[in-house]
Amino acid sequence: CIRDADMIKEMNFPVFSKGTNPVDTKFRGKMMMADVPGEIADVRIESGDLVFGDNDGVVIVPTNIIEEVTKKALEKVSSENTVRDEIKKGEKLTDIFEKHGIL
Repeated sequence: CIRDADMIKEMNFPVFSKGTNPVDTKFRGKMMMADVPGEIADVRIESGDLVFGDNDGVVIVPTNIIEEVTKKALEKVSSENTVRDEIKKGEKLTDIFEKHGIL
């Protein structure tokens, strides 16, 4: 959990948490180590991995597949943008889905 969520949002500082808590870490938290592998929710994170997050969630991309995943993600975004443009133009959803296989 985090605290001072409104301030963090105003700063545009990217933080993802399950919730908020008014308790700070002073005298309660301690930095034990840095730049070492770790796990969050059974997902292993290594130094050099790509961590990407937005309001839909957070993904961890292992270093050895960053290039491949980035290429596929950009292709996906391009397709989704095309679909959105066609929806805005008023095209039928059935036609869009038939053409692109996604909505």
